[in-house]
Amino acid sequence: MEKLKGKIRLVEVGPRDGLQNEKKIIATEDKLTFIKMLIDAGIKNIETTSLVRADKIPQMSDGIEVAQGLKNYLSHED
Repeated sequence: MEKLKGKIRLVEVGPRDGLQNEKKIIATEDKLTFIKMLIDAGIKNIETTSLVRADKIPQMSDGIEVAQGLKNYLSHED
């Protein structure tokens, strides 16, 4: 196996892509707990939500609340 050169950036998309397809609306607090657990597990790059029309993707209707709930939890490192 050839050794890779450079860096690979992995991005966890479960909180956005994975949850947006769920039929039952997941509570904002449960989403925040899920995301915080991913952060605590060491995942650095997470797509947490999407600011979209609630009538099109109801699961993401709390996007602003999710973002606000994480503002003191996240670092802004690259």
